[in-house]
Amino acid sequence: MATVDVPAGRAAAVDPPWTPLTYSPSLDGLRALAVLAVIAYHAELGARAGYLGVSLFFTISGFLITRQILDRHRAGTWGWGTFAAQRVRRLAPMALVTLAGVTLVDTVHPFFWGRDDVGGDTIAAALHVVNWWFIGGARGYDGPTDIPSPVQHFWSLSVEEQFYLALPILLAVALWGAVRRGAELVTVVLGVAAAAALVSLAIGLATGGERAYFGTDSRALELLLGVIAGALAHRGALAAPQIRRWLSRAAPVLLIGLVAVWILGPATTHWLFDGWLPVIAAAAALLIAGVTASTDTLGWLSHPVVVGVGRRSYSLYLVHWPIILATGPRVIDAPATVRWAVRIVAIIALAEAGFRWVETPIRRRHSFVGRRLAAAYLGAVTVLIIVTLPTIPTAPTAEPFAAGLPSDVAARFERDGELARLGRRPEMLADPDPDLPALVLRGDSTARFLGGPLSHAVPKLGYRLINLGAPGCVLGGDAPTVGPVDGDGEAGAIGDDPGEASGCPTIADDNVVATTLKPRAVVFTFGVADMAFLAATDPTLFTDRVEAAVATYVDVGALVVLVAPWPEPEWQQAIAPGVPEAVTADLRRIAEDTDGVVLTEGGGLFAGERRDDRALRPDGVHIYDQALGRKVVSTTLGPALAAALAEAAAERRG
Repeated sequence: MATVDVPAGRAAAVDPPWTPLTYSPSLDGLRALAVLAVIAYHAELGARAGYLGVSLFFTISGFLITRQILDRHRAGTWGWGTFAAQRVRRLAPMALVTLAGVTLVDTVHPFFWGRDDVGGDTIAAALHVVNWWFIGGARGYDGPTDIPSPVQHFWSLSVEEQFYLALPILLAVALWGAVRRGAELVTVVLGVAAAAALVSLAIGLATGGERAYFGTDSRALELLLGVIAGALAHRGALAAPQIRRWLSRAAPVLLIGLVAVWILGPATTHWLFDGWLPVIAAAAALLIAGVTASTDTLGWLSHPVVVGVGRRSYSLYLVHWPIILATGPRVIDAPATVRWAVRIVAIIALAEAGFRWVETPIRRRHSFVGRRLAAAYLGAVTVLIIVTLPTIPTAPTAEPFAAGLPSDVAARFERDGELARLGRRPEMLADPDPDLPALVLRGDSTARFLGGPLSHAVPKLGYRLINLGAPGCVLGGDAPTVGPVDGDGEAGAIGDDPGEASGCPTIADDNVVATTLKPRAVVFTFGVADMAFLAATDPTLFTDRVEAAVATYVDVGALVVLVAPWPEPEWQQAIAPGVPEAVTADLRRIAEDTDGVVLTEGGGLFAGERRDDRALRPDGVHIYDQALGRKVVSTTLGPALAAALAEAAAERRG
């Protein structure tokens, strides 16, 4: 047990009366709402911004941890070792069990999760650094081209665990300052936490994007506002009758406001770092203060059913996401109602089992401390890492996905490690037959993700596929202007010179592709990059580029298929309303004016129901599940291309 020595000649820190922490069922009620919001977001059940449930978790954690530490410090029972042991017993067991389950599935069924780097994610999660791992790998949380990891949700646990390592340092600074100045400890804690919160806010505003969303330094703000609320509650500042009445009246309004934001807020996360995160976190801190200041405030949060869900919120949070991924239509070929029944039963059953037989027994073993706990924890992590390592793919030895291109061009195209790996897995890419003529697929990330399914469909048409889809790149290279990249109007800086493919691969030059490969056929798709960055900003330039690219391939004798832009989801229509219709009209004119060029609607590949069966990402344009996408393409785009190529060949012969 730690004690604090007061320096000679210094007065001890002021020790005024304090309000000890007691169990508040309402906090478990808030946990229940938070975890349900996150589950609803991941399951696409109407909570567009349900990811903010994690923010409420952060603030609750900061509040409770601060109250516990200050209470025990006042009582003289505080110790760093005890604190660490409690955190390990509380968080590690169920987390390690979940990670072990993910690894077991990945070992027995490689590529079950739809990606080949789950092992690296799992090890990073076990070491509590997966948030930085995602930042370093440019992994997005809500990006349309991100294939989700089954341990993606562990980023928030890493943030909390890293914060728990930093919190003792923060409190030690506060204690040193209080002892040195003879000041009240809580006052110094408030000052230090407020200063740290301002720094965290500044980092979030300065960085933004996925870096700010995953970063511990930028997300500490929510935890620190909980620290401030906890310190105020410890001092009794929230117990004054007037303050309690105000908090009791404000709490229902704050809760309604938070739930409304969860349901109606933007589906992307970028807006949080335009100054909204501190507003959300402050509302959460005030709500927590309100429900703990009076048992009469939002009494339904203390209902046994709500509290029961809240007590199991940690297990629910850990197991729900892998189960959602593992019960998709690729695994359960049944109606959506059946899949959801299986999901609900599995989530509840595994969460209950984890709570009863993993979380609770180990958390209550107060004697499980010191070297025994450290040895057990480090041993479990070591075993998990050793078992996981064989699932991590070694450096690829296969030919680049852009086979047939000059090596320097292919190497530049393979700049996107995540998407490049998709082209090297046998489960995703059919072995090309070198004797078949080449069919080149052109487009942005939409084409890139079509590559796996099409590589199986195209050989049946008598071709081998070369997928030259370049994520984020427009036809002919970079766009000439700056345009928005999402429905919230986030600006995306593209190159200034349309003649230079400075930000995109050199294969954006169709002259290089045509003269190098001399393809027998070329298929153009037109995704968000072309619609928002080029057609919407300079429709004349877009049309000129299409005509020039088509002429280039026609000159080398290739058949050309133009896939009309699909009816885009609401968030993309907000970027470029009416553009798909105008583009389709231009493409139809080009096809009618040139023999061997045909326009197709794509066979219904991008129809809205495909989002429901999870063939497409929620954005409605990117293939979500490559194996399922292969099945869908075989009945939609595949036959559509067969008909279009036959029509183009007939035109050419005529």
